[in-house]
Amino acid sequence: MAQIVAGDERVNEKPILNAWQMKAMDANRYATKKTIAQGMLDIALLTANASQLKYILQVGEQHQFYKLMLILISLSIVMQILSGVLSLSLSLLRDCRLHQPEFHQSANVINHVRTAFAFFTTMLNLFISAFDSRLPPPQGDLLNNVN
Repeated sequence: MAQIVAGDERVNEKPILNAWQMKAMDANRYATKKTIAQGMLDIALLTANASQLKYILQVGEQHQFYKLMLILISLSIVMQILSGVLSLSLSLLRDCRLHQPEFHQSANVINHVRTAFAFFTTMLNLFISAFDSRLPPPQGDLLNNVN
């Protein structure tokens, strides 16, 4: 959609992008989307843990693994809260003092500790799902009981 005016000057012409310009990734946009997605997943996990805790407290001692589930779910929630606090402190550190070299090491330590909390929270939730008795029995067992 180019218009030619006097003096061969073009107006309202869209620039033609090279292939490498079209494939270039905007790092800030990617990081923002990644942070939003991670936050949504953290909220979903916290909500699922709260729901599991509610179920365990309602069932009470009748649950086969009541004490274990209560400890694992509570520990998972506490680790998620601590991970959130570390993320917040890392964000505040980045915004306020990360331009100063003496704060780089502490930011790296906070980041590593937060990553470790995320890993152990994931492992805890794997154990929680393994001991969850709300799961339906395997399909093979239902077919064997019919005969």
